[in-house]
Amino acid sequence: NLGTASGSCAGPADVEAAARVADQLGLQHEIINHGAHFEQAVIGPFVDAYAAGLTPNPCVCCNATVKFGLLLDLAAERGCEALATGHYARCEPAADGGWRLRRGTDPRKDQSYVLHALSQDQLARVRWPLGGFDKARTRALAAELGLVAAERPDSQDLCFAANGHAAFVVARRPEAGQPGAIVDGDGRVLGTHRGVAWYTVGQRRGLGLARAEAWIVVELRAASREVVVAPLDEAGWTDFALAPTGEPTPRRLLSPKLAALAQVRYRMMVRPCQASGVGERVVQVRLDQPMTGIAPGQAAVLYDQQGYVLLGGPILVAQDAMTEESAR
Repeated sequence: NLGTASGSCAGPADVEAAARVADQLGLQHEIINHGAHFEQAVIGPFVDAYAAGLTPNPCVCCNATVKFGLLLDLAAERGCEALATGHYARCEPAADGGWRLRRGTDPRKDQSYVLHALSQDQLARVRWPLGGFDKARTRALAAELGLVAAERPDSQDLCFAANGHAAFVVARRPEAGQPGAIVDGDGRVLGTHRGVAWYTVGQRRGLGLARAEAWIVVELRAASREVVVAPLDEAGWTDFALAPTGEPTPRRLLSPKLAALAQVRYRMMVRPCQASGVGERVVQVRLDQPMTGIAPGQAAVLYDQQGYVLLGGPILVAQDAMTEESAR
């Protein structure tokens, strides 16, 4: 079940490198096969969501259920009090006795976005010693220690989809690769596509539209096999709703309105926003400035000015401000 791409985060080369580092440090290196759990907890939900026209981030699910779920439990079974990993994020004590997830100091490598779904129990048992470093310092320290992994390239691809996520989804869900129509917001057919799995909200290239306008994908309708596009200058969103995951959202944070910083994609700059609670488990977010590429299923994370995670969860819908009645 390991990836084979050179940029994947769990390919054979990574296993070999881990074994060599463990040997250098005199540590035990153990390989445990829990492919069935990974399939059920991460791959299956990812494929289902993507085939339905959503834009899931499997790393969020993997971190919460595998890396800091199953692996954390296995560490506890072996008598370990904590699990240390090389993630670029920080976990700090909170005033109420709990824990707060905070952005890593290196904004180019920060991984708090994909760690936002961790529970308080999980945060209490993790250690991220690299959270206060930048990548250059980490590599320098590894080189000083003579570690063989000092110059290993960063992981970039999905560990289970060496040939890309679209091809992976289509291989498992052929209907996601069925051709359909490219339409505008009024339903006018502008062209054809080769399957919704090959497109993503925010995509501008490869649409094959022989038009003078610059088009961008704004919606994927898997049921009708339609890819919806809009002129680029009309495609910016300011409002979206999300369903927070992890610990219950403190209502005091969202009443009546919270000024925050929003991140809706991995490795993107945060954007100023206002957040407020709608109903019991929905948070409405309004960005100060419109942006493209906000997609249902995508993770959205809200931070305060000091980089602490306030809440995060999958985007439900990107549209005009929701009313409390519609959120229910």
